[in-house]
Formats: sequence, structure tokens, C-alpha cells
Amino acid sequence: MGDEITLETSKGPTKLRVAATSTAYLVGGMVIYMEGQTARRLLGVEDVNMFIVNTAPGMLEKVQAEVKPICNKAGLMLHSFADLRRRVDDLMTGVVASLWGLLVLGFVVGAFGIANTLTMNVLEQTRELALLRVVAMTRWQVRKTVIAQAVIIGFIGLTLGTVGGIIGSYISNLCAVPLLGHAVEFTLHPSLLAVCFATGLVVIMAAAWLPAERAARLNLLIALQYE
Repeated sequence: MGDEITLETSKGPTKLRVAATSTAYLVGGMVIYMEGQTARRLLGVEDVNMFIVNTAPGMLEKVQAEVKPICNKAGLMLHSFADLRRRVDDLMTGVVASLWGLLVLGFVVGAFGIANTLTMNVLEQTRELALLRVVAMTRWQVRKTVIAQAVIIGFIGLTLGTVGGIIGSYISNLCAVPLLGHAVEFTLHPSLLAVCFATGLVVIMAAAWLPAERAARLNLLIALQYE
């Protein structure tokens, strides 16, 4: 508010002062609200393109039934704000569901990555693990060793991912003003971050169980000859 914009008018470029801002769901939000006489003088606007009808609570369906024949006769489209709000809510619900789906997909991809990494580590450490078994290391200790490796790798990855995600979200939030036309407050949800972090560790430990079980059940005679 208070800034000036340059508008191409019938009298050439004209500077207008912004009195207020609003969120519009038409033509990508590129809408200017002007006082009627000023719009006629600068833009030559004469006809009416839109009528806004306010209804009393509970009268929407009755008013729609009465206005619909008029719109059909005049070749106008009839839309209710309730329908628009419902469509926007449906779109936002789909976006939120997609984001949750991406989060779950990230956990699945991370689980496969951890499982593959630990399987490779087990293969590379086959001879070492066999030697440890020979000197009285139990199968349960082998499992704990592999799972501990997974926790260390996962903790480092989750910490870096959390920090990177927060920074990326903050940068995306800074881009909201030029894209949306209004600022969106940046907020952190520590409880959600903690739950995702803990869930990530649980997924990592679950993904590490198969490589740990494979390491615990190595054939010692074959593993000692492994190069």
C-alpha cells in the first residue's frame, strides 16, 4: 500500500497510487480494482462484465434458482462464492495430500538407499565380520554393529536433510511475495520435525534389519576366504 503502479490508459501511461491490496482468484491474480468514474475516464470502460449478488444466510439455493434463468437468457455464467471456495479447498486438500505422499515416498526411497548401502558395507566387510565371529563375537553383536552403522549414517543424513529442508522452505517462503502478491508468514513446527526425524530413524533401523541378519548368518568358512 502506498506504492505507485504505471497503467496503460487511453491517455497514455498513468501512475496510480495503491490504496489497498487483496487476494484475487481471477486471471492469475492480475486484477486492479478501481473506482467506477476513474475507470471510465482512464480506460473507457462502459459495459458491465460482472455482477456480484449478496444473499442472506440460507437463501443461496433460492437466489440461484431465480437468477439462473436470467443468466441463461443474457448469456452470462453463474458462479457462487461458496462453489469457488469449495473448489479452492479441494485444490488445497489435493496439494496437502500430495505433499504427504512425497514425504512417505521420501521415507521409502531412503529406506531402499540405507538397505543398499548397508548391504554393500556387509559385502565389503565380509572377511572382517567373519574374523570377529571367529574370536567369539555373537550373532546378536553382529546385528547390533550393522544397525549401529545404519543409525550413524541415518542420523547424519537426517540432520543434514532437516537443516537443508528448513533453509529451502525459508527461501521458498521469501519467493511468495513476488509470486502470490502477499507475504506468507514462515513458521516452524518443532513437533512435526521431531516426529519426522524419529520416524526416519525407525525406518532406517527397519531397513537395516535385513543386511544385519545377512551379516549375522554368514558362513564362516566361505567368508574367511572372501576377498
